[in-house]
Amino acid sequence: MGVLNTLTALPRAAVVVAVGYLGVLTGAAWTTRSRDRPTPLDRPDLRLCVLIPAHDEATGIGATLISLQASDYPSELVDVHVVADHCTDATADVVRWHGFHVHERDGERPGKGPALTWLLDRLSETSRERFDAYVFVDADTVVAPDALSHLAAAIAAGHAVVQGHYAVRDPDQTGVVAFRAAALAARTYLRPLGRTALGGSAGLYGTGMAFRADVAAGLRWSGHLTEDVETHLELLEHGILVAFAPAARFEAEMPTTLAAAASQHERWERGRAQLATGAVPRLLRGALRGGPVSRRAYLDAALDQAVPPFSVVVLASAVWASVATLRLVSVPHDQGARRDAAVAALTLTTQATYVWCALRLVDSSPAVVRSLWTEGPRMLWWKVRLWARVVSTSGGGTWVRTTRNAAVTS
Repeated sequence: MGVLNTLTALPRAAVVVAVGYLGVLTGAAWTTRSRDRPTPLDRPDLRLCVLIPAHDEATGIGATLISLQASDYPSELVDVHVVADHCTDATADVVRWHGFHVHERDGERPGKGPALTWLLDRLSETSRERFDAYVFVDADTVVAPDALSHLAAAIAAGHAVVQGHYAVRDPDQTGVVAFRAAALAARTYLRPLGRTALGGSAGLYGTGMAFRADVAAGLRWSGHLTEDVETHLELLEHGILVAFAPAARFEAEMPTTLAAAASQHERWERGRAQLATGAVPRLLRGALRGGPVSRRAYLDAALDQAVPPFSVVVLASAVWASVATLRLVSVPHDQGARRDAAVAALTLTTQATYVWCALRLVDSSPAVVRSLWTEGPRMLWWKVRLWARVVSTSGGGTWVRTTRNAAVTS
């Protein structure tokens, strides 16, 4: 047991750091959940340009466009532009039928990042001074009626970049989708709420993002697997923090099966792993030496990048707790064994609190809560194996659009 205790000292310390970080965010999010935030403007005057990248989205983009038509933001202040990127279906025709601008792109490097950069360049040639802010929405996302109003209010309040609440559309479809809703409640609501409360940056999640026009003009979305995370880190280097607008809700479609979700999760984890290698040391240097943003913001960003997927943290804590229990049974009077078991139990309790608070903050449905029991063990093991495969294999990977669920053209 003594040898095992020595060999696992570093992994246990890593778990304590990761869980401690999540615990701090949980406390900050919970205590600031009712803090006053920008409310929609009585007389909106910001001109918004909504940009939607789309690749073969004819069966689903109609729902996104309909949700934008139902927005309570004045329609005369909103322009919607869709880039139909290397489409082989009727995506462009669907957009035209709904009365929005469509830009067809072909013959250049495909992918979400390059398509957005191409569209921004195309629009800047004709409308550089027409818009006050640009809002980025994925083609599988339903926009809440007041979402644009909340984003505009945050921009008007002085924020250069704002991230809305990236939520799950129809979370009760299947257990897999419900579990993803629970996971995103923590990842894309509790964590950005806690990070901004502590003076950090909310992060970017690919959809529901708003950029002030002068910031958007300098954007160069790359073809990286996680172009949103890469852009967020670049903003930090330029001294720009991302604000969080929790009331601006953007609901994205999630794959209904694990097989369909595999490419999405592997892209996310491989992209994050690639960025973390170079970003974490730079961010830690910023936390020590200072920079355009606060040391606290750099430390927060470094920890966010360094902490592995929550499933990995949970499994590591469970293994630790099991070993600590065996050790305590073997030597019940050993003070070191008692301390180890107590710390292991505290890490599990903190993680349970983190999940519980996240579910409460977003008022999760009973089906989402049940999914933690019905799908939790299977999803945990699936995600840990996927993450292990990502970190154990080399290669940059390529951007692949997530497989869409069956839909009816709108």
